[in-house]
Amino acid sequence: MEPFPYFYEKNRIGDEEAVFSTEISTANFLSEFKDIDGCQDVDAEDVEQWLVVDKDLQHETLSDEDIVSVVTDDVQDDDDGDDIVKNTTSLICHTDGIKALKAALCYV
Repeated sequence: MEPFPYFYEKNRIGDEEAVFSTEISTANFLSEFKDIDGCQDVDAEDVEQWLVVDKDLQHETLSDEDIVSVVTDDVQDDDDGDDIVKNTTSLICHTDGIKALKAALCYV
């Protein structure tokens, strides 16, 4: 589902076209946002600031292919098995475990 679908519906270009505008006017955003509980104090200046921050991203935008390559490179590096460390700790018996649990519950 598209975020805020009612904004896109209001900004629709013609009744018969399937193209929607992704530009959201401050007035439309503000009027819809004020209907949300706890957001009645939001003003046009706040909305403008949010929209400016969304347009001026401070991070690198990655394509789907870039994300997949980063994730699969990590998986392929892990497949060699050199980094696997065997668990050398021994397990305690159930009686000792219950004693430790009862002792820990005294502090809760």
